[in-house]
Amino acid sequence: MKYKCIVFDCDGILVDSETLTMEVFSDLFLEYGWKVSAEEALRLFKGKAFFEIIDYINTVPKIVLPEDFEQIFRQRTFEAFTKNLKAIPGIKIVLDKLVEHKIPFCVASNGPMTKMLHNLKATQLLPYFEGKMYSAFEIKKWKPAPDLFLHAVKEMGFNNKDCVVIEDSRSGITAAQNGKLDVIGYHKDADHFNDLSIPSITNMAQLITLFELT
Repeated sequence: MKYKCIVFDCDGILVDSETLTMEVFSDLFLEYGWKVSAEEALRLFKGKAFFEIIDYINTVPKIVLPEDFEQIFRQRTFEAFTKNLKAIPGIKIVLDKLVEHKIPFCVASNGPMTKMLHNLKATQLLPYFEGKMYSAFEIKKWKPAPDLFLHAVKEMGFNNKDCVVIEDSRSGITAAQNGKLDVIGYHKDADHFNDLSIPSITNMAQLITLFELT
């Protein structure tokens, strides 16, 4: 095993939350005057921080969001996550193998800590990450800036060269690269990250082989 610590993104890596999130965005935006499908919202906003999404929406003509839009959005997504959220297929097997081999790991997310806690609890993943959760909201720096990953690595007690990041978004991959960390991309399309010249996987279980955890 080359690495001493694994840093996981949360949404799209540990929990399958992104489709649910974009469905909520699509429904809410329609209520306020902008018709956009969940698929198009995912294309536009995948890996973006909430404030970046709002900045984009503010450029869309004839849509005016209420001042409490974030509160409304968070409530709607929490309801959707509680009912329908699932762990990414294969991730529990990977985490069990890391525990078995005594390899440290953590999660670092652009989302708020309350969201991470809720989603990991809803998918029975929270016990794996208690005390090892890092949110961009804590340090006020969001991907693609490298600060979140650098913060997580430091808090875990390792150097950049000792760690690898598992990411599914281009902003997250850029954040890892900006921080001089190795990164592995995850996407169902094997060719999705070809232009970035990074190793990638299409199934979480592939990490078991990559990390020599058999």
